[in-house]
Amino acid sequence: MMNGLRILLGVVLAMAAPMRGGAAEPGADAPVPVPKTYEEAMDLIREVESQKRQAPSRSVGRVDGGSLESSSVLPLEGYGFTIGSRRHRGRDLRYGADELVFGLAEVAATLAKARPGAPRLVIGNMGQRGGGAITFSYSHQNGRDVDLAFFVTDREGRPYEPADLVVIGSGKTLEGNEEGSGTVCRFDLARNWELVVALLECRRFGARVEKLYIWDPLRERLLERGKAWAAEAGEGAAERARREALVQRAGGLLSQPGFAGPHDDHLHLRIGE
Repeated sequence: MMNGLRILLGVVLAMAAPMRGGAAEPGADAPVPVPKTYEEAMDLIREVESQKRQAPSRSVGRVDGGSLESSSVLPLEGYGFTIGSRRHRGRDLRYGADELVFGLAEVAATLAKARPGAPRLVIGNMGQRGGGAITFSYSHQNGRDVDLAFFVTDREGRPYEPADLVVIGSGKTLEGNEEGSGTVCRFDLARNWELVVALLECRRFGARVEKLYIWDPLRERLLERGKAWAAEAGEGAAERARREALVQRAGGLLSQPGFAGPHDDHLHLRIGE
């Protein structure tokens, strides 16, 4: 038990990234063990939240012209998630508002619990330690945006964890190529719909999801999958109503942005305050 508590405390120190005078405390980014179970991961999140109550994050200004105070940071790896290894780890854009960071960790743990041993959620750009403009987007400035790589399979339908984003080239075949390697992958409709549901039902930010940016052809396929998922509830009236409400809400949140790229290589989540 004591060893487990020491592991969790080590991860807490990395994840909470306490700040003094705008810099992380020494050792905040040191490698730490990753929780091995859903229960350990949830204990970690609760411990981080307890630590951060002493210095909560604060989003300042807009997503396209703001900053972030006392940010939290995702470890490079956690239970059910990883920062994209090919490019995104080097960018070090894994900082965000407390509720976004804790919520993503919870979403990833929930998905991993439902599919033991499945590929993890690969996370791309979030934001800088203190917020502000980043090279790769006009937004992501006040800690409330994050890019999530699509869940994909290989060409034969086997689950595949990409090291980078996968650009989907066809809304019909759902096939595309992993950036950097060129590996042919296929958009995993079932798992990506599960991701949308987990984001909307996240206890820490689900009610405040403002945007889910994605390429229009993928939006259409996801909503088709959602409607089929709602129909699978059968005669259970309460469950069917829950699912139908989620599909309707997703339909209002999923969209292709008109001011940026088509988002054919990731799902962009934005939460409100």
